[in-house]
Amino acid sequence: MTLDSFSVPLNDLSRKPPFTQDQTEQIMELILKGPYLNGAHTRQFENDFSNFVGSKYALGVSSGTSALQIAFRSLNLEKGSQVIVTANSGGYSTIAALQCNLSPIFAEVSELGILNPDSMFDHSSNPKAIVVTHLYGQAAPIDRIVAIAKERNVFVIEDCAQAAGLKYMGKMVGSWADISTFSFYPTKNLAAIGDAGAITTSDDEIYQRARWLREYGWSQRYWAEIQGGSNFRIDEIQALILNFRLPNLMAMNSRRKEIWMRYQRLCMRYGVGILGSLDESFVAHLAVLQLPNRQDFVNHMKRFGIETTVHYPYPDYVQPGFNQINQSAFPITEMLCESVVSIPCFPEMTEGEVIMVETALSGHFEAI
Repeated sequence: MTLDSFSVPLNDLSRKPPFTQDQTEQIMELILKGPYLNGAHTRQFENDFSNFVGSKYALGVSSGTSALQIAFRSLNLEKGSQVIVTANSGGYSTIAALQCNLSPIFAEVSELGILNPDSMFDHSSNPKAIVVTHLYGQAAPIDRIVAIAKERNVFVIEDCAQAAGLKYMGKMVGSWADISTFSFYPTKNLAAIGDAGAITTSDDEIYQRARWLREYGWSQRYWAEIQGGSNFRIDEIQALILNFRLPNLMAMNSRRKEIWMRYQRLCMRYGVGILGSLDESFVAHLAVLQLPNRQDFVNHMKRFGIETTVHYPYPDYVQPGFNQINQSAFPITEMLCESVVSIPCFPEMTEGEVIMVETALSGHFEAI
């Protein structure tokens, strides 16, 4: 018997918990009456999210990528300044740096795919900032990175796009760095119904600049106080949806972790690599395996009707659109790009679907 007639998607946004009658009425009232921007829902979300993260300020913005651009610009870096990024995390930090006329310098990662503090300055002569990506929902060693950066007078940006609700050493990510960024893309742990993001910081000056940058650089309406501003506002509908979903974030993270742990037990049994950890420093945004013959695995799972994908297949420095020079060899980065593969792990999965994935995994692992 095969499972070819079934389908387990990598994610299924149609299964998000339905809005209550009261929530639906609030959405309809907002649609009919407005205001659509800079209203009470945005202010409530910013207040609640800053309290959740443990930062002094939160600022709702239009996407995770715009959050990164604002973060770079809020640090008031000179044109061409070097910023350290990793090359295996989707290119978002590289894109934002280039948009801000900065020079991304790549650093090697650990075998978990996250920035290695011991090698982050290997290729940068005079960096001004470091982007620390908590990739796949794994906490980077942000305590060590911040300590080293402070010694060198280098700013730290936390990229928490895949890590909402993640704790490291008992402290929420998004509260460690000079400024932190979040994405609320619909597949994220905390999800909007379109593009949205946020910035968190406890620095008064950085927050002030970020607030101006979010809306054209204005310190007051029609008065551009600083350069680099644009239309990076979050809209009220996204803020309202996030207000509905934030109280359930930790429960949804727990369900993700339960599913991931079932996969992890299978991987341990067969000696297969799976990225993540059992403690609170991992929120299982993705379930990512490391396999030497990835395409064979992808084909096997497809035969069982199970969707997979790769986060992420290409290092930033090989992509023509980034027009960057590979300063050196990054063997771990390239190994990960060639071997990682993501399998379904989202909180709305049914028990039957989880069993189907487990069965398919066992079949492939036994065969190899």
